[in-house]
Amino acid sequence: MNRRQLVAAIASLACAAVWLACPCAAEEGEAAPRDTAPEAKPDSAPEANPDAKPQVPAKVDRAAAMKEISDFTPAGMNRRFGPDFKFYNPKGPAEPFPDVYLAPVKTGGGGRHYELGGPWTNGSGDYSSTQGQVLYATTKGPGVDRVTTLEWSNGCYSERPEPPWWGGFMPEPCVREWNGATRSSLGRPIAGTRGMGPWSNCGIYVFSNGWLVTAGPASRPRCGHTRSKSIRAGSRR
Repeated sequence: MNRRQLVAAIASLACAAVWLACPCAAEEGEAAPRDTAPEAKPDSAPEANPDAKPQVPAKVDRAAAMKEISDFTPAGMNRRFGPDFKFYNPKGPAEPFPDVYLAPVKTGGGGRHYELGGPWTNGSGDYSSTQGQVLYATTKGPGVDRVTTLEWSNGCYSERPEPPWWGGFMPEPCVREWNGATRSSLGRPIAGTRGMGPWSNCGIYVFSNGWLVTAGPASRPRCGHTRSKSIRAGSRR
């Protein structure tokens, strides 16, 4: 990943953060309604007072607020995501999840899995694969793994995420190089963006302690790293 691609990826992360932070952001491709009548208000609803002053807490516990937004443990992330379905429906039925069809998993040579094509051939034939990093909240480890999302070889096709058959799964192999270069804690992964061009298997990932790292597939790991104080958790910038 060259400097131009790195800058473009960081810019896309910044744009996404700004878009997500905007409460008025419309759905992609959805135009704002025109000539729409205002929504009717109940008769009991009080009229808004334009001269009323906003209610501001008398004192803000900055230390407590910073501790809360810097908590990237599973419990902290769960609090910020808000209550789940069961919280709002304690006496209701279990939350229904839609069924998603998954082609039956078959086993080929060396115990490798595939779903489509076959039968398995000893020769690799035409082949291609796509790998990427998975970020997750955890209390142990860096919270970054490498998975294979698509693979075509030996006359077979795999379309489900699974560990790379040649190794390098948990954690992401670049973690060792990141830790050796940073000489400090990376923190927790909080965001990431992937290359969007042809054959772009690399990505940039942001950690809570301000580290920006790069990673890719097994064929091109691209284990890069740099640090930005402006995105470090707890920074006032």
